[in-house]
Amino acid sequence: MHHPGYVSAKRGALPFEKRKKSSFRVVANEESRYFCGGVQGGRTSDYLQACAELAELIDLDLSNDMVPIWHDESAWNWWCHQHTPSLELSDDYCTPDSRDVSQARIVALTKDHSFYRMIKTPPWRKILKRMRRR
Repeated sequence: MHHPGYVSAKRGALPFEKRKKSSFRVVANEESRYFCGGVQGGRTSDYLQACAELAELIDLDLSNDMVPIWHDESAWNWWCHQHTPSLELSDDYCTPDSRDVSQARIVALTKDHSFYRMIKTPPWRKILKRMRRR
């Protein structure tokens, strides 16, 4: 599903993961579209294949102390950039709560991203530390 906040954005403004160290780095081109991370799917076998590959790459990034800028949304956008979706839902399928939600199928709630970025030790670091002890 197209991300409602980036439908008309120029390719340089799309918030893809840009760090070379990340497995999920995307170099945008003219055809690049940015997808909403909260609405994912596909044919069962294709989606499960995507999940398995993304899980491996997430583990690889974690072992290198790397988390993509927009977490699972960055991973999903990398996947969609690598494997062109056969079906894309329009941006009006999911509506931010800051807009008119009277006709919304899914309402995306506003969250304070700065709050989660202020945490001194992100939860993923604690999990990674426990995994390395095993």
